[in-house]
Amino acid sequence: MAQPDWHLHCPIESRQSVATALAKEMEMGLAQDLSDVALTFDCPGCSHPAVRKGSALRTIAHFRCDGCNAKVRITYPQKLAIFEKYRLIAAQGALRCDDPETRRQ
Repeated sequence: MAQPDWHLHCPIESRQSVATALAKEMEMGLAQDLSDVALTFDCPGCSHPAVRKGSALRTIAHFRCDGCNAKVRITYPQKLAIFEKYRLIAAQGALRCDDPETRRQ
């Protein structure tokens, strides 16, 4: 089934807004605001938890597992998943702080 050419019928401003939003989302992948946060993820071999700051996790391609001593490759999609997990945790925490019911406890 062919996709409609909706983008040809949208004003240029809308297309630029969408493109800007998509670029910003891609840029936010490994969020800068998590640079100083200790991020925890598991070794795929032994499930031992590994902890690295966001700034370090952004730059490494491998890590040495403290549990099994294996050199583990960490891919960009894996990094994105870790950052997304912590972004969601932070968002849930922010929602709870804004909830008047939570503040009373």
